[in-house]
Parts: sequence; C-alpha cells; structure tokens
Amino acid sequence: MEKPYTPESRWGTTLAYTFTDAIDNRDITQHYAFDEATIQQYPFLRNNAMSRHRFVGTGTLSGPWGTTVGAKLTLASPIPHHDVAFFLPPGVYFANGSTGIPVSIAPNNFFGYREFDLQLTKNFELNDSLSLYMRFDILNVFDWYNFADYKTNFGSSGTLPANPVTYNTMGNIFGVPRTFKAQVGMRF
Repeated sequence: MEKPYTPESRWGTTLAYTFTDAIDNRDITQHYAFDEATIQQYPFLRNNAMSRHRFVGTGTLSGPWGTTVGAKLTLASPIPHHDVAFFLPPGVYFANGSTGIPVSIAPNNFFGYREFDLQLTKNFELNDSLSLYMRFDILNVFDWYNFADYKTNFGSSGTLPANPVTYNTMGNIFGVPRTFKAQVGMRF
C-alpha cells in the first residue's frame, strides 16, 4: 500500500507485508553438493534464506525550515536454521539407518529482525539543474540487536526439546548497531 509523498500533501507512506512459504533441499550456506548417495537423502525443508513474515513501513513528512523527515520500520520473523539433529538415544536409528535427521528450525522468538531508522534532509536549489542536499540519518534508533548466529541443543531423548535453536547473543548481528550518518551531496 502506498501514498506517495508530495510537497502539496506534505506527507507520504508505504506499508508492505511479505509472506514467504518456500522450501528447498539445500542449505543456502553450504558450498558442497552431491555428498550423499541418493536424492532422497536431501529432504525438502523450510528455506533458510528468508523470513516467513516481513513488514516494512515508511513515512515521510514535511518538516520545519523546508526539511523532509523520514522514518522506516522493518520487522521480520526469525530465519530458520538448517542442521542435522542427532537426538535419538544410543542404538536407535531413523528409518534410513541414520542417527541424524535434517531439520529446519527457527528460534522461538517473535521477531528475528527489527530496525527503526530516521532521516532528516534539507535541499538547497541553486538553479534549474543544480541542487545541494544535506542529510542526517540515525540507523537502528533503538539499538536492537538482530542476532545472526545460532546455538543448538537437540537433546538425546528421542524427542526434540521445546526450544532446540536459540540465538547466540555473543555472536554476529545482521544490519548495524545504532549508527549516526551525515551526508552532503550535489544533484545535477
């Protein structure tokens, strides 16, 4: 849904929701193929390239002194983790004779990614074909950590624990921590 910004209306917004129900038989982070003997050993699992639910909302307003103020909110559900789960008791095997089974499990968090950005822009028209601009951004205003790495605990009792995949809170993050950015530029 979109209402474009115009100087006459003094505001604009976009709202976008994406639902993804993708499956694949290959972990997108893997570099090797054909390690197994048959195609049946590559089951189709929920895709680990993207979130199932994603919302992006933007807003633009005319600010004081001829400025433009913008905001963007991005929210997404966790991206699944692909792994081989070894959770059967010793001496117990799956039907294919293996002690491990491929799984695609997302952390039990409501949000996997959250970011709220703000920007302030001032344009200076020099003539019909030349203008300068100054822009100030605050990225990830609330300094939300969007963890990228996982910790796993598949247990060993024959059933998966309630929360076998969690975020590694000491690991890498997606996006940036709270960041301030200033730009000056010319358009012609």
